[in-house]
Amino acid sequence: QFRKGRLLLSFGEYLDLFATAPQLYGRDAATYVRDMFDFYGTTEVGKPWGTVRRWNLFDLPWEDGPDARRDALVGQEDVQAEVYRSLCNFVREGRPNRVILTHGPNGSSKSTLAACVMRALENYSTLDQGPLYRFHWIFPSTKTVKGSLGFRDGREPRPNVSGESYAHLADSEIDARLVIEVRDHPLFLLPVEQRRALLDELYASSELDGRPPQWLLRGQLAHKNQQVFEALLNRYQGSLSEVLRHVQVERYFVSRRYRVGAVTLGPQMSVDAAERQVTADQSLGALPTALQATTLFEAYGELVDASGGVLEFSDLLKRPLDTFKYLQLSVETGEVALSHQNLQLNCVMIGSANEIHLAAFREHPEFPSFRGRLELVRTPYLLSYADEQKIYDVQVASQVQRHVAPHATRIAAMFAVLTRMMAPEADAYSGELKEIATSLTAIEKADLLATGQVPARFGIDQANLLRASIRELYDEGRARSIYEGILGASPREIRGLVLDASQSPRYRCLSPLAVLDELDELCTRVSQ
Repeated sequence: QFRKGRLLLSFGEYLDLFATAPQLYGRDAATYVRDMFDFYGTTEVGKPWGTVRRWNLFDLPWEDGPDARRDALVGQEDVQAEVYRSLCNFVREGRPNRVILTHGPNGSSKSTLAACVMRALENYSTLDQGPLYRFHWIFPSTKTVKGSLGFRDGREPRPNVSGESYAHLADSEIDARLVIEVRDHPLFLLPVEQRRALLDELYASSELDGRPPQWLLRGQLAHKNQQVFEALLNRYQGSLSEVLRHVQVERYFVSRRYRVGAVTLGPQMSVDAAERQVTADQSLGALPTALQATTLFEAYGELVDASGGVLEFSDLLKRPLDTFKYLQLSVETGEVALSHQNLQLNCVMIGSANEIHLAAFREHPEFPSFRGRLELVRTPYLLSYADEQKIYDVQVASQVQRHVAPHATRIAAMFAVLTRMMAPEADAYSGELKEIATSLTAIEKADLLATGQVPARFGIDQANLLRASIRELYDEGRARSIYEGILGASPREIRGLVLDASQSPRYRCLSPLAVLDELDELCTRVSQ
């Protein structure tokens, strides 16, 4: 399995692998995430006004077990479409040059959306369609080669080792392995002109559409890699092939737990990236003399950990402005300035914010300069009680140890949606539709948006007109400044309420009557 997965390669082996599928192995973060969306595909979902496209990754189809769907994203197809549109724009523009900022009330699934994307990346990176590679430096011992620690004079005979690379040497044959944390692409080891010529040739011979990503065409090595590369190149008197023998290419996998390509950054005050000196570490004392005399710095932090994948800024606007002001320049230039280097960014940034903080941020003098660096995606509460019920069925009903009576979760979902409903505004409609829309009660509107059910009190012509205008009615509420879905009961509140109802001593099951009792208490608390 290790060999079949091509987990450890020499540079030459990787170059052969890259030539088989340049588009697969040469993707930047935006293209990688966009391709991941495409890989899992879409499904047409029926709505009262027609069909909409839903991305399958948000249903977590690769996970098994009874709790597999607990963390799936319910509804929010419009939000999914906006995120995908932003990713496609990043690919067209050559890199992620804006932060996708989902904004909405607390509990509107902003964090769930980002978590689903990260979980999908974890699974995708393990598949043949989603390989990711980085490289490290290998320095063989004096027992393996003549000379000191891999630095041979060009006039000496070739070392008696298997193959042309040090990448596959056993631990006993290695004095030092310099791990690179930034995850530079292996092709960055080739000079830019030769790299461009190689990519043009590969794309032409493979008859691929488009051009290679600008990140791959113009990218450069991180500071530590560049220092090692130059030291080796000088010692080998300009022989690139000798330098590349020290390269060990490694396949890596996205992991949220170990913060590899998927990182969530909370609203803390700390800096997101920094660097530290590594040559002071005595465990690296086996490095060649030329490198021990070179001051090497390694970058670290969330921006480094998220390289090649997704960085989520949870509750971004809860942080003081100074802690994320660097994003103004960084997302525009694709670099973040550190003490000793400019770190090249290669990650998709997704942030979240509630409407209160966003409204305050809009009044800040700095907001106009930030506005062009943000891709605002509105994420309201659900307005379909049929979708809302799925949340409570999966997250509550499936976990309750007692019998769940019919309609218990439906009543909770209907109440939640009714608290979010707004009456249609007369100025938004004309003709007969104006009279019909403004006459709708809250429950009639909720039934209309959830199931397409038209009130029986309307005649045939009126019913047909209303049925044909459901989308217009839905969009009218979303177009307001205080939009429909910005206010009301949060799914978190209702979920806790249903759990309380399941423990009611008055009923032997999770009864709709128990839910009504809890709703009555909730309304009493709110009114007080």
